[in-house]
Amino acid sequence: MFEILCTLFEMMYASDNTDFTGLVAAIELAPEQGKPGERGYKTFIHAYENGVLVRWTGDILAISPPLIIEPDHIDQLVSALREGILFYRRVG
Repeated sequence: MFEILCTLFEMMYASDNTDFTGLVAAIELAPEQGKPGERGYKTFIHAYENGVLVRWTGDILAISPPLIIEPDHIDQLVSALREGILFYRRVG
């Protein structure tokens, strides 16, 4: 999961404060100008609408999948988060 999550950290809005240990990860997104928490919330909603549940705390997305997660589920999780980050980068 480490290698796959690293692709999210390289995206424009992921900050240097992003961290992970094993299957648990936190992705801190850079806040929108004058709208703290907005980018994180929008990405959380996008992921939820695509079948992925993460915890949202402001502009930080916390990921803690079950220990029995399978590679296909990890791909789905990372794909939904990537799409959400990219989508809201375009529409603001």
